[in-house]
Amino acid sequence: MKLYIFILTAISLPASLPAQWKKISNPSSNKDLYDVQIIGKTAYTVGQNSALLKSVDTGKSWSNISLSIPQNMRAVFFINKDTGFIVGENARIQKTMNGGSTWSQKYVRTAAYGYDIHFRGQYGIAVGKDMLAVSSNNMGETWAVDTTFISNKCLNSACILPNGQCWAVGDSGYILNKHISRRLWVNKKYNSKINFNSILAISDSILIICGGMPDSATAGKFQNILLLSSNGGNSFSQSSLPEMKIPNCVYFFNSDTGFICGSNGLISKSYQALSNRGLQITGSASSLNSIFFEHNIGLSVGDGGSIYRTSNRGGYGLSVSSNREIPFLVYPNPSTGVCAIGSFKEIENIKVYNTLGEEIPFEMNADLSQIRIDTKGLFMLQIQSKDSVYRQNILVY
Repeated sequence: MKLYIFILTAISLPASLPAQWKKISNPSSNKDLYDVQIIGKTAYTVGQNSALLKSVDTGKSWSNISLSIPQNMRAVFFINKDTGFIVGENARIQKTMNGGSTWSQKYVRTAAYGYDIHFRGQYGIAVGKDMLAVSSNNMGETWAVDTTFISNKCLNSACILPNGQCWAVGDSGYILNKHISRRLWVNKKYNSKINFNSILAISDSILIICGGMPDSATAGKFQNILLLSSNGGNSFSQSSLPEMKIPNCVYFFNSDTGFICGSNGLISKSYQALSNRGLQITGSASSLNSIFFEHNIGLSVGDGGSIYRTSNRGGYGLSVSSNREIPFLVYPNPSTGVCAIGSFKEIENIKVYNTLGEEIPFEMNADLSQIRIDTKGLFMLQIQSKDSVYRQNILVY
């Protein structure tokens, strides 16, 4: 039997099923972390209870940084290895010009909260609770309040495009836009009430947005969304992410290739943003709140002080290696239970095991080109040919 499938979304795993993302020791213990950034070999992450950490070896090891004004923090942005900003509680924006050794306060608004901050050259924007948006045109030395509109909704993420267009996204499907030279934000109405958590600009043309929330109509269910614009935000293509509950952050290298991290400790690697993705193994069940890459080095941080690192862009699909020369392909993965098997070798036997290592029953068609699993969960698929055994982690949702 030879069935050729050339859609690559899931690749082989060794029997031990090691994670592609390695957990890194955190000196701040269990404080939740909300944002991370890499600048060259230097990395920073921030979180609750004044958690501010710095790494000088691309995230392999971390040390604490003290703040002159302690605060809960939600976002960090460094323009270069020396000059950076943090924002969070009371919308307080603090700036450093020496890599975090000392900080000075540049903006504060009592009872407000800042959720994100972004710079493009000398221009910066920060957004937060109650549609707060502030901007700077002098490298963050001074900040002025922009005009949005009165609402108790939060703006969760913002970005500045190379052409000076600014975008912000928030709760209940809000998408706002302005030019950096203006103070007035315009609501770009989009037909969704899902909370948008993250927006990323890859170029003047490409924008990627993700978000999610519990389904108010069904307990234990979640709604989520992934949006892609290829025309500078004039229109968006839409998809959902069934492999995740609530997507929290996106990082893409181009319109196809990138990563999404989510509330159930999952990282999804994309080969085509709206269609083909494969899960990355972290071993975490905690929410992962931010993800960032510098070339092949990736960092993801989340609740409980979790920090995860990859040094090869997470491998390919579900694989821990970069070898694409594989005998079998399994698609789709994740799935609702039905998977097609593309074979470059004769299949002799197929077995499925649960996370306890127990063999479970499943349905299989006569030519072994498709299987069906009726139980939801994470399983290991074992495919045996005459001269090799192939093991694949698969998720049924």
